[in-house]
Amino acid sequence: MEIEITEQEDGLNFVRYWEELKDNDSFTLTFSRVKWNEEAGCITFLGDEQAMTLWMENHKNAKFDSTPDGIRAINAMGRAANISGKTTVESIVDLVNGDGGSITVEKTEKGRLWSATIGTPEAA
Repeated sequence: MEIEITEQEDGLNFVRYWEELKDNDSFTLTFSRVKWNEEAGCITFLGDEQAMTLWMENHKNAKFDSTPDGIRAINAMGRAANISGKTTVESIVDLVNGDGGSITVEKTEKGRLWSATIGTPEAA
């Protein structure tokens, strides 16, 4: 079996937002950069101490056929950037990597609501 050695993100705690939502109504991750892995189909938000990876496709054994969390997060960032129409994951990643931001997921009556901000409060 062949494997690829990848860079390790030292000092980061990878969080599972759904674990955070068990005890709280919302979870926010502030990030300084984003990594898009097209081959794996995932996007990773990297903060100073925390990181979160979201997938662009549902697991093959998923119980429900819903919009994947990675797509929901990208859509939230597109709305925060006032982008309308079609765009690409790469263009969103390029946009937010310069300024960072935050991504929030909230529990609602209808499911999970994703929202985002682009830029840090210091930059505003």
